[in-house]
Amino acid sequence: MRAIEATVTASFGRHYEVENNQGDILIATRRGKKQDITCNDRVLIETTLNNEAVIIDKIPYKNLFYRSDHNRQKTLAANIDQVVAVIANEPTFSDALLARILVAGESNQCDTVIVHNKIDLPLSDRDRQIINYYTTLNYQVIDISAKNQNINALLTVLDKKTSLLVGQSGMGKSTIINQLIPHQPARTNDISAALDSGKHTTTFTRRYKVNSDTFIIDSPGVQEFGLNHISNAGLENLFREFSPLIGQCRFHNCQHRNEPQCKFKECAANDPMKQRRLELLIELQQANQR
Repeated sequence: MRAIEATVTASFGRHYEVENNQGDILIATRRGKKQDITCNDRVLIETTLNNEAVIIDKIPYKNLFYRSDHNRQKTLAANIDQVVAVIANEPTFSDALLARILVAGESNQCDTVIVHNKIDLPLSDRDRQIINYYTTLNYQVIDISAKNQNINALLTVLDKKTSLLVGQSGMGKSTIINQLIPHQPARTNDISAALDSGKHTTTFTRRYKVNSDTFIIDSPGVQEFGLNHISNAGLENLFREFSPLIGQCRFHNCQHRNEPQCKFKECAANDPMKQRRLELLIELQQANQR
């Protein structure tokens, strides 16, 4: 039987949803015991008599977006062009998680965009300060209310790209998809106001087609995002305000904590946002050493 190419549009356990080049959707399993397939992988499949498929091999990916700690890694998607970090005015978003998502995106040589959702709700001074700071680092920030404001501005940013939406639960990723692709609704739930945290409305990663050359990948809400696969030196290169200072500290192995004449600390000395970002960088580097 001749193998044909297909794209994995969803991954759930040991089963996958795949789409062949003719647009046919099939349910597939992986040949053997390997569990190395993730959403948006390009694969080779063979079809079965009952119109299902078997994945017999995977085509090498150009990048792989995943999170990792010392014990395991969790893949989200392969072959992406752009990472869209989704934050919102409600529930409170984590600045640490936002920083980690952007670092992960840039480590994969992806474009990185921040979508600031629910702008129809009040914006706290803390959130305004964070968002304004990221604009000074030349991150593109798109202000929207997924239900009624500026959704076309986001569509322009997504055009002709495969974009992965990442964020903590309740930021409105599924609502964004419902607005952009109303004929392919993603499931949404109400926010748990009592916990100040969204419910996990998406339980697996799925790719949606906006048009013939524009795709959105929705991922489950995350509460943490380990980056143990990125070296300490690599992390420094991925913090935009500090990367120009690499090699300028007095000590070549400076850890930017208590060492004298540390250029990172001098840069952050009078700026609370830079101080916070330096704290996040040091936290990531310390996690790598545990």
